[in-house]
Amino acid sequence: MPANGLAETDAWKVAAYIRSLRGTAIDAPSKGDVAHGEQIFWGRGHCGDCHMLRGRGGLLGPDLSNLADRRKLYSIRDALTKPEHR
Repeated sequence: MPANGLAETDAWKVAAYIRSLRGTAIDAPSKGDVAHGEQIFWGRGHCGDCHMLRGRGGLLGPDLSNLADRRKLYSIRDALTKPEHR
């Protein structure tokens, strides 16, 4: 994923939003403002231009609907903030 210039605090909010999509009850909540992360994801972050989330969004990037089931929170944050992260 290309670096998108999000500040680390905004990246945490987007990561918290993505992680909040997990449906299991045993998951511990992430730090961050889920509602604000969703606004960034669909708004100024333009994540939805390339990525699909629960049937909504673009088709160029991977579907992120179940990302939190496969990735740790730090990996999601690093993908949003570090250009060299894959």
